Amino acid sequence: MIDDPHAKLNERNEIQDYFDRLDPSYINELEDMNNRVGQTMSETCRLTISIPAYLEGKNIKKTLELYTNQKDKDGNPLDPNVFELVVLNNHPATVPEDKTQKEVEKFRQDHPETTVIYAHKQWSGQEPATVGNARRYLSDISLLRNLSRTKTAGDFILVTNDADAIGVDEHYVSDILTAFKTNPTTDAFSLKWSWPTKALQKPNFYAANFVWDGLLRFSTSGLKGTDMKEPAQLEARNAAIRSAMYAAVGGFNR
Repeated sequence: MIDDPHAKLNERNEIQDYFDRLDPSYINELEDMNNRVGQTMSETCRLTISIPAYLEGKNIKKTLELYTNQKDKDGNPLDPNVFELVVLNNHPATVPEDKTQKEVEKFRQDHPETTVIYAHKQWSGQEPATVGNARRYLSDISLLRNLSRTKTAGDFILVTNDADAIGVDEHYVSDILTAFKTNPTTDAFSLKWSWPTKALQKPNFYAANFVWDGLLRFSTSGLKGTDMKEPAQLEARNAAIRSAMYAAVGGFNR
């Protein structure tokens, strides 16, 4: 990518090269997590939606239910095998585990047609207990599952979300796939999201959000307002990236 930013990436090669650069003990941990899932990825799966969950037992089932009525571009029910929901229940060793796993199991019983991959991670004192590290585990589990398939249906996309969302558009998945199909030279999208009206009515929250939006605009345009054409960073609470590019740039920071 440094020698030729426009090079065409081979997805499987990039993912394998990425894994080859990782610590073997980390790879073993990912494989153990995936083996506990006991379910292979469908050949028709095009993307995973990764959701880090830290003490989200009260929210996680409602969040997962937001994705159960996805439609294709024509308004017909979307094949649920097109995507997987991946949840990482994570917490430091000093924090007791909550009811996240039980709520995920309740969702699975209510919606057996929707694939939910569940993993649990208890951070040791030496590991960064950050949302970035959780997103790294989630994305890498998805890559591992994708790489284990012998056949795929097209570019594999990694989508990152949060566990406390309160609304998801019914064309969310199909719009992401369409965006990548119609923009073949674009490797990542910061997706649209908005705050609840009640939250924005709080002066302190509104002011903080206003400042944050300004910083994001500055990070992409600079002092003189020159358009950099590409975002300086992805808003990981709602973003999508081609898996080949994710692997090529080295994944998430911890």
